[in-house]
Amino acid sequence: MSWTLTPVFLDPSGPLATSNPPATLSEAESARWNNIVRTFVTPAIAPNVRGVSAQSMNAAQRYIRLEPLVAQHPDWPLAVTLLAETHYLMNDSHGALQLLRQVQQTITHGTDPSFDTAVGQLQLLVDEDSGEEEDYESELKVKVYKRPALLAQVPLSTSLLNVDESLALWSSLKTAKTAEVAIDQFARNAAIQTNVLEGVFSIDGDSWPLLVKRGLFENSICGISQTSRIKKPKKIVEILRTTDACFSDLTAVLQDSHRYNDQFVQTIHGKLLKNDNISYEYDEEVGQYALLIPRGTYRRVPCFTTHEAKGLETRFCPWKALADETKWYFDAARKVLADSDINPFLAAAWLQFAFLRIHPFADGNGRVSRIISSIPLLRANLPPVVVAAVRKGEYFDALDHADRTGDCAVLAYFLKKEIDFAIAEIASLAADVTVSLAALIAGGDPRSKSTAKKPTLKRPATSEKDVHFYFGLTELAAIDSRSGTAIARVNGTGVERCIAVNFATR
Repeated sequence: MSWTLTPVFLDPSGPLATSNPPATLSEAESARWNNIVRTFVTPAIAPNVRGVSAQSMNAAQRYIRLEPLVAQHPDWPLAVTLLAETHYLMNDSHGALQLLRQVQQTITHGTDPSFDTAVGQLQLLVDEDSGEEEDYESELKVKVYKRPALLAQVPLSTSLLNVDESLALWSSLKTAKTAEVAIDQFARNAAIQTNVLEGVFSIDGDSWPLLVKRGLFENSICGISQTSRIKKPKKIVEILRTTDACFSDLTAVLQDSHRYNDQFVQTIHGKLLKNDNISYEYDEEVGQYALLIPRGTYRRVPCFTTHEAKGLETRFCPWKALADETKWYFDAARKVLADSDINPFLAAAWLQFAFLRIHPFADGNGRVSRIISSIPLLRANLPPVVVAAVRKGEYFDALDHADRTGDCAVLAYFLKKEIDFAIAEIASLAADVTVSLAALIAGGDPRSKSTAKKPTLKRPATSEKDVHFYFGLTELAAIDSRSGTAIARVNGTGVERCIAVNFATR
């Protein structure tokens, strides 16, 4: 990596730097902006490369606060320019250039000379990076990228891919828990496993049943591993909720397979990495530094994985060929999705394997692949793809087999087994405890202390609305008297239905 320091994007006295915030800025947004300007002023450039570390770490904190503002006010030139600077400082020159070009298109009265000069310099830098050769030497044995075989071109053995067997298990779970609860719990489990599998975070074993059964709340996390990359429960919950929500985005493609295209997958990727697109790295020369992972856009750098034990380096699709290869992939994938005769497990396996072999994104390919490969399963009324992190080795072996032979049947059978295992695990979770509202109002709690905390009243209770309890709820908003379901404001994020406890009507 070549380390360079920031160009001067703005003349402090120029029209951009002195422009006023938009009139639509709310009071809270204005306070956030003032905090950004006051706290995250670009530090003086150090005379040595160590300055890169300080600037990139500073830029990471500024990006976290600034990006939501720009998302709400994309036509605010000054904020977009400062966001572009954070991209540049975290080694995303192409993303920075796109934002600065956006500013040039937004402003009608012209920018200052230093801004236009900086944009020109950045364009030269991006052009220079685009000319880098991807066919570099390696000390390991290199496995070059080869377009995956089409599903119809390889011999397939599908006798073990019994769809009816899995459908029966899934139907039994939905009957036992109700369809809504079963679907919600399975999706939460899939969200947990896919992130743990990729090392996004690591939680203790007691957290899994609570997160799956109780819901994606901070107090469902009992403990976080010391080796976890992310150690804040709030951040973990944000990532889990975002991942969980991505399954809902598959609806459009379920209804129309023609929508399975670049834009759809890039949208999934952008949402999936919304709360996890900064990577903190360490370099002996530089120290700790931050890298920005572009969200919702294909990579513009080489991508490979290394297997030291095998002495192997696997290279994915060269980024200059991504446009052609992704076009081929989506054309082939739409044909797979349109063919109702293809076993859904086999279709899911091919969609996932072929996507992973191309590896179009800088990061997040595995998580995206497991979400989008759920489409044929959901169409067959099966649950989405789930891969338990504890069987990561077997999963990678199945992917490797598909890569070596072109036969996705082994991977398809693995995905089927994983779904069947997950159904059994979720079925084994204890049934929800029914608690009388009258008992809660009176301060009583028939539940065992080992399974739940006692409810706490805000003040002497006179009605249902006075009840305050621990299941991720900060305020009880209403009671549905017909079903006895608690409707509550959950962690301040909006009104959601609490399924942690089924309330019995009085």
